[in-house]
Amino acid sequence: MEVARALRSRRLTVMPLALRPVFEVHECPGIKLLLPGGEVRPGELSLTGSLTEHTFAQLRFDTYVMGPCGIDAKAGITTHFLAETAVKRAAAKSSQRVIAVADSSKLGRVAFGHVCDLDEIDIVLTDAGADQQRVEELRSMGVDIRCV
Repeated sequence: MEVARALRSRRLTVMPLALRPVFEVHECPGIKLLLPGGEVRPGELSLTGSLTEHTFAQLRFDTYVMGPCGIDAKAGITTHFLAETAVKRAAAKSSQRVIAVADSSKLGRVAFGHVCDLDEIDIVLTDAGADQQRVEELRSMGVDIRCV
């Protein structure tokens, strides 16, 4: 949601993987809005399934902004919801650059579904309250992590 809010004044084509961000950008004059289709997961309102995955196989993006459930030095990027694992993997594969955006509570956390390894992420963006030991551990592995 915060990423969608930050994009409101930009001129971009965006394809959110959940319905809530759609309402943040749908009336913005500079935003061309695409939707991937698929099954809507209750609660999060994220889009999942083979239709969503297939959409990414047909398109190419400059940047994919991913919201992971966990970012860990050994486990990589993970999510709690298996249906989202394949969709996030497909979105990353169709993009030239992948940015993982997560609050600092996600650093060091490992969720059930493996999305990708850290070397497949270009930038990790987290909050300034991130544990510096975890940040340095990721940096020592070559991860471009930015705390804002």
